[in-house]
Amino acid sequence: MAGPRPLQVPVREKPHPSRGGNAYDQAMRAAAMAGRIELGIPGLTPSVRSVERCNHRLANEGHFLPYLPHGNHRPAGLVGTDRFLLLLFRLAYPRATAAECAAFIFRNSI
Repeated sequence: MAGPRPLQVPVREKPHPSRGGNAYDQAMRAAAMAGRIELGIPGLTPSVRSVERCNHRLANEGHFLPYLPHGNHRPAGLVGTDRFLLLLFRLAYPRATAAECAAFIFRNSI
């Protein structure tokens, strides 16, 4: 059984825009985020929200590579810390009910 797809996976190489890739390569993105160039049309610059998002990603992850697209679908199951907590709880208490598992995850996830 396969688990849910990982979220926020940076993509290094993007295909050509005609095959679903991003129109801007990383050098142009870096220059735009540094505020040195305008994007094609005079007066057109990245939105404030795009700059904030890229600066946040650069500060927290050390890059602002685009993430692998997931189609705006939330994961169907537990991912990350919640999945790990469920595993630990089920190992410690194999006969626990679903409500007890949910309560444990709720109390311990921050």
